[in-house]
Amino acid sequence: MRYPHGATVLLAVLLAGCATTGHEIEPRPLGAGFRYSAYGPPFDPGPEYWALAGLDMARRFDGAHPETIWIVSRMHGRGTQLNFPASPKDPLIVGSPADENEAALTLFDRLGVRVWLQIEPGYAPVEELIDLILERYRHHPSVIGFGIDVEWYRSTSPDEGQAVTDEEARRWLAAVRRHGSDYRLFLKHWLIEKMPPTVRDGLLFVDDSQILPSLDALVDEFAEWGRAFAPAPVGFQYGYPSDRAWWSRYDDPRREVGQAILDRVPNAAGLYWVDFTLFEVFPPVAEKPVVRLPEKLPKFEGLAPTPPMGWNSWNHFGCNVDEALIRETADAIVASGMKDAGYVYVNIDDCWHGERDAEGFIRPDPKRFPSGMKALGDYIHAKGLKFGIYSDAGWKTCGGRPGSRGFEAQDAKTYAEWGVDYLKYDWCHTEGLSAPGAYLTMSQALRDAGRPVVLSICEWGESEPWRWGRNAGHLWRTKGDITNCFDCVVDHGTWKSWGVLPILDRQAWLRRWAGPDGWNDPDMLQVGNGMTAAEDRAHFSMWSMLAAPLLAGNDVRNMTAATRETLTNREVIAVNQDPLGIQAMRHRTLGSLEVWAKPLEGGDWAIAMLNRSTEPLPVSHDWTTPPIIDNEVSKRRLEGVYTIRDLWTKEARGDTGAPFVAEIAPHDVIMLRLKEKR
Repeated sequence: MRYPHGATVLLAVLLAGCATTGHEIEPRPLGAGFRYSAYGPPFDPGPEYWALAGLDMARRFDGAHPETIWIVSRMHGRGTQLNFPASPKDPLIVGSPADENEAALTLFDRLGVRVWLQIEPGYAPVEELIDLILERYRHHPSVIGFGIDVEWYRSTSPDEGQAVTDEEARRWLAAVRRHGSDYRLFLKHWLIEKMPPTVRDGLLFVDDSQILPSLDALVDEFAEWGRAFAPAPVGFQYGYPSDRAWWSRYDDPRREVGQAILDRVPNAAGLYWVDFTLFEVFPPVAEKPVVRLPEKLPKFEGLAPTPPMGWNSWNHFGCNVDEALIRETADAIVASGMKDAGYVYVNIDDCWHGERDAEGFIRPDPKRFPSGMKALGDYIHAKGLKFGIYSDAGWKTCGGRPGSRGFEAQDAKTYAEWGVDYLKYDWCHTEGLSAPGAYLTMSQALRDAGRPVVLSICEWGESEPWRWGRNAGHLWRTKGDITNCFDCVVDHGTWKSWGVLPILDRQAWLRRWAGPDGWNDPDMLQVGNGMTAAEDRAHFSMWSMLAAPLLAGNDVRNMTAATRETLTNREVIAVNQDPLGIQAMRHRTLGSLEVWAKPLEGGDWAIAMLNRSTEPLPVSHDWTTPPIIDNEVSKRRLEGVYTIRDLWTKEARGDTGAPFVAEIAPHDVIMLRLKEKR
């Protein structure tokens, strides 16, 4: 007993369709779903029900992402029992004969349901539990972090639990982040004094107060919890049987109670209905089956084994696009050597649209594209290039043209008839939509239309598409729009655009999600759009290190020789297009110097030394202190002696047997390729 301290249709569509940096506390997207335990519901309806329950809860709140607290260990004597087979060292930890989580987590991966893995530790060692659980399940993109029910920490009696110290919280968070640098830790109790006194960064604080006389009393309790930990995110479990007398009077208690919490708690980041009563508000039995598992996902696989390369109209031309511009651009891509360097997609962004015809089919603007899109696509294809187009998951595009919401199948059929090879799919005017659902819907529509199309998920990173995007598309945006400056943020009032460095700072912890046929997309290139030659070089180098899509955004008809040389540097592009597809890691930061390392095929390494400052920066880099080790993705380390080649000067620079000494110009980069001496 805990005492106070003071989408059925949606999943049917989804599953049938599948048939700031530093120490600031970053806000996280609202998660809404349920708490699951083996002892909560009277029986387990299976993974499909739980996925449906999460999606059905999330659709009740604008912008919410389906999310669950999934209990993977429960009290067992003085210790805990895991609900999967394990070989623990400590005798207070015991395993189970079968894995009770794998099937659900696999389905959650496919549908974009986020998961916290929670324990009831008792006196068992928390750090060993963290390692056992995350070693087993960290390969699941649905897993976003680890949770500890503090009521059962060093206690065998509910409602007690030993208070967590700051040192313990830091140590546990560090243990969790050894398995995933983006993971968070949540701590749950109903007493504020059981939480760490000052540590906030990286934590979510969950309150499960119950036995309250009314909704107002519950919200008062939760509001006090929110104030105690602000601005850190907080979450809430509700729907307990002890409060049924009042919540059962509401028509939609999950939504009405949850909205009351959101209205009073500005830092609320998680709403979880408990499984004790979930069947009452969301019965698991329907008259007809509503869930059908697909044999495979709709995405056309194998279209992006390396990051896509091409050109997009938006960064330089915005809405000023027409047929003549696109034809001239295709000509220039061939004549400039860009095609030979690997740039193959010619992508028209927003504002090409006219109106829908009487049957709902989209037509191009007849004044801007008088020959029609089929003829334009044929022209592009005749050049040995590929044709890309733009739409939006909402009612309207960001530029106010007709969006694809409700017309996905018709638009996909139209794109196939036009010969489209690439679709950038934006996220404006999408009120009430689930991002994973919307992108899976378009992915299925493209599949049904029959023409293989690369799907670019342009959702701006708001719903963590790196966790679910690979199921639907081939690349996914990780942040808002880029602007043509090296180190700035431009505030447009209701949205912001970002310079190269602020976007780069978002990428390091996302590397484990990137790889062949699924790429983190920090946005299109601004090379040639007004930055200095050094900034262009650094921008292009870092995007290549990130294994990012390389989509030029300049006027390629009129670019300078310096811009062309930057965009067509074959040795830098080879790093980006390396078949391993491993995103670089930030090896170390020393003041304004960042050293990034990227494992390459054949045992090679790419190294980028970035000067973030506006002053020249002398560098003396020792290759062994600290050693370059990739524990997260490739499991490789740089050891032995390697020859060094500078990819911009095209010169040999000795070997790693001695420190690397150089001076890096302001906002510039040195990019190297290391090859082991044989």
